[in-house]
Amino acid sequence: MPNPPGAQRGPFPVMPRPPETPPRQYTFHNSFQDNFDSHAASGYSGQDQQAPFEPPIIMSPIKRRRGKKTVNGMSDLEAWSLSDSEICDAAVSAWQSDVYSHYNLELIRNYKSDGSPSHLTFVFRCKTHPENHPNPPTRDRSNTGVGTSNLKKDVDRCLRAQGITPPVKSNASSSALPYSEANHRALIALRSAKYNRPVNMVTDEEYLQEVNMLRPGTIPPSPSTVARDLHKLYEEMSIDVKKYFLSLTSAIHLVLDGWTAPIVLSYLGLVIVWCHEGVIQRSILEFISLKQEHTGKYLAEVVSSCLKKWGLNKKLLGICMDNASNCSKMAQFLKSDEYLPDFWGMDARLRCLAHIVNLIAKIFISFFFKKPKLKKSTTVARGTDNEEVTEFVLDNGDERNPGDEDDPAFEEAQEDARALEEDDGQIVHDEEVVRSICQLAIRDMAKEGLKMTPKEEEEALKLFPAV
Repeated sequence: MPNPPGAQRGPFPVMPRPPETPPRQYTFHNSFQDNFDSHAASGYSGQDQQAPFEPPIIMSPIKRRRGKKTVNGMSDLEAWSLSDSEICDAAVSAWQSDVYSHYNLELIRNYKSDGSPSHLTFVFRCKTHPENHPNPPTRDRSNTGVGTSNLKKDVDRCLRAQGITPPVKSNASSSALPYSEANHRALIALRSAKYNRPVNMVTDEEYLQEVNMLRPGTIPPSPSTVARDLHKLYEEMSIDVKKYFLSLTSAIHLVLDGWTAPIVLSYLGLVIVWCHEGVIQRSILEFISLKQEHTGKYLAEVVSSCLKKWGLNKKLLGICMDNASNCSKMAQFLKSDEYLPDFWGMDARLRCLAHIVNLIAKIFISFFFKKPKLKKSTTVARGTDNEEVTEFVLDNGDERNPGDEDDPAFEEAQEDARALEEDDGQIVHDEEVVRSICQLAIRDMAKEGLKMTPKEEEEALKLFPAV
């Protein structure tokens, strides 16, 4: 027998069906609203519907928020409260044509007869030759999209007045400089300085052919002209470099070393080391030609003069030099009131590790070579604790600091020098002594199991370099 309506199947008692919950209310878009209203007006009703019908909510489309106006998007009156530089900088940042690089942009504020703001006007003034523009080009700020043809014509007139041929129009975009004698000389000087090119490169036959091929009839500058341009470039750039050094808030350090050219010209290299924004910086500061004997006083004079030239005389903290006595003496002289009174003297004198290793090698192989002569000189350092300074200068230009005359090393070197001057046979004697010492060392090593043939001994001696 079938169950009555609303009853469930199974062995359970027949239970009435619970009342249904009211239907959910939905929100419809406008496109569905008209159809739904007409359907409801036709008398729609359901036997299970218990809640009265509520019309759906009409949703409006989401509107995007307007972003803040940029300076270029403002009208003249809206931008009137801004400074001239803000308005000009915003305009230049949006312009893409290369013609604008010829000008400095200025702003004119125009007012009505009653004194109220009227409109803004841009004025284009030539950066290099304003005298060639008696009536500089102008343009209302509201008309900046009219093009650059008038400005290009004005630039061409300026270039012709300078004797420069305006560049030929080309479809290909290029940032090449227009030719002029000044531009040509500047590029040659910059290339010579940047890539270490000699000044006489302008006389190379292939270079002359290349220049004539690119621009027939062009005459490159002479080597002497390039040299003068380099000096001028150095002087002009030195101004900016000095301003940078003066702005440093950290201390600076120097690394000094001598250098002798093959043509027997002596130089002193000054390398500056400093810290900028947590990064160690290093650069060659000067390459000084030394024209006197390399005493400590003379070195202190040229170094202090160089530091004062760059405005670094009060920023020096440490100096790294080799172990020669004149370097130590230079540090003492620098401390005096005559040179750099703020320098710490020997307390800030650092010794070069590479030179220490070099001295160790020299001492080791000195048994196999003739010892150089030593010349003694005494100087007085004014304004320092040590009034007398003794310097020992080697004949070959190197120096060492053995101490005073009572130092055994100094006495031994002096005795060897006098013996060599008095008797040339001393050289033969020394060679025999060295050879006998070598033979004794070879025999001692043979007892330890290390044997060397005469050929191996000869080859071993050839391994010693001239340090």
